[in-house]
Amino acid sequence: NEATVFGRYVRTSRYNAQEQHANTNKDNNDVDVNYEVPLAFSGAWTKSGDGKWYENFGKTPENPSNTAVLWLPPSTQSSKPRLFALCEGGHPIELDLNTLE
Repeated sequence: NEATVFGRYVRTSRYNAQEQHANTNKDNNDVDVNYEVPLAFSGAWTKSGDGKWYENFGKTPENPSNTAVLWLPPSTQSSKPRLFALCEGGHPIELDLNTLE
């Protein structure tokens, strides 16, 4: 038996910011980007500052869209189906059906 899996990241604003941050650090030789890239900004479950519970209080987390996808069929004959990337930490992100971006 054989199984093939294909995956890719949804290029959310959070993903793009982290990628840009990693490339900046790589260009500056600040860190080994394969292992030690600091976060561009913290997410819903990432501790801020000294890791105290109140340091994330009131901050709206970015959505990593890393939990599931949802396909919605056309609602009318003239509409197109829609595809969303989901995460419990934020709003769904709609993906283009042709490019998945």
